[in-house]
Amino acid sequence: METLVEHQDGQGEPQHPVGMRVINFPGRADLVAETCAVLSDPGKNAVLLGAAGMGKSTLATRVVTALIAGGQAKHHVHFAATAATAATPLGLFKPVLEDYDRIVNERPEKVALQIVRACASTGAAQGEGRKVAHTDLVIVIDNAHLLDNMSALVLDTLLARTDIRVVLTCKTKPGLTPALVRAWRDDMLAQVRIPALTGAEIATICGEVLPKRRIAPQTLDRLERVSGGNTLFLTELLRTLDRSNSLEERQGIWVWRTELPENTTLTDIIRLELEALAPEHRVVFETIALSAPISLHLLGATCDLDAVSMLVEQGLVEISRPPGAAAEPMVTLTHPIYGEAASALINQAQITSRLRALYRGVMGSVGAILDPGELLQVVSWALASGEQLPLDRLVSAFALTRNLADYEF
Repeated sequence: METLVEHQDGQGEPQHPVGMRVINFPGRADLVAETCAVLSDPGKNAVLLGAAGMGKSTLATRVVTALIAGGQAKHHVHFAATAATAATPLGLFKPVLEDYDRIVNERPEKVALQIVRACASTGAAQGEGRKVAHTDLVIVIDNAHLLDNMSALVLDTLLARTDIRVVLTCKTKPGLTPALVRAWRDDMLAQVRIPALTGAEIATICGEVLPKRRIAPQTLDRLERVSGGNTLFLTELLRTLDRSNSLEERQGIWVWRTELPENTTLTDIIRLELEALAPEHRVVFETIALSAPISLHLLGATCDLDAVSMLVEQGLVEISRPPGAAAEPMVTLTHPIYGEAASALINQAQITSRLRALYRGVMGSVGAILDPGELLQVVSWALASGEQLPLDRLVSAFALTRNLADYEF
């Protein structure tokens, strides 16, 4: 389907879909330079700390782009941890792990080595055969606070390597895990805190989201006060004000004329937009929110791909192709906050219904060719929705999870 947009890993700027909510992280040249300085040599690692929506992932992308432009790196691979990847041991790294049911029994050092080799091989393939040295590789991991135990052990090994760079993003709440705190104390990980937007940066974002509108100074001050200088909050707030006609033109200057309920949060604003989705689009979004990241071929077994395309165009979800020639395109949310907003809109009966539909759709179309990682995901849908599982599938899943449980123990 031509309208589906994939995220580009590798050199250059990422390709964002039309209507993407992620804006160009205005200013912040000093912050980009500071982070690049931290990562100037192979073996240096950084964690970007900030509240949800502050622009951690966008900053990581800007930093990687600057490193590549400056010749300090040639290739990067981006991973994103979610609640769904945390439920599957090594689920975060599964796209680059060959023979998943074997590798999960290996020591973290061997798993880390396979990840680095796979990422470098992907870079070599994209470079038309030119070898990508490990020293030219940057591995980006979003939401490091959501790693499962096994992935966290592998991350410890990656941080200890002196031939690659690792860039992590992490929310200030719950903050760094004990393992990441130890890495910071051992000088293997530098912390870069993302401050609130300045007034000038807020004005720049207003110009990007609402072009050709001159915003009144008092409205800019109010936007700064209400958003707390949070990038995503500000962007969503501007979109809401525009959609609801809450901005009024007065002699060529646009003024915010309506009141906002006290203690309104970013989640509140996003929830309003999700409630306005067409019913068929909202069902697809909720399904993705419950299962992301999910491969496109599994999602297509039960959801209309045209609806998925529309959600991509609206910037609510994105499609990416993980490293590896045989890797399936994956569908996920563009920001974890959209999943948090969706969780407040869907009750347990709806959750059961969505997961049951996923399970039945997959088993009716591609159930015979599930790989081990997909098997665990599909079995979890069945158990959560009360569906009966074929005994052979249940035995296979328990055999795999028994090995994983022994490993984690």
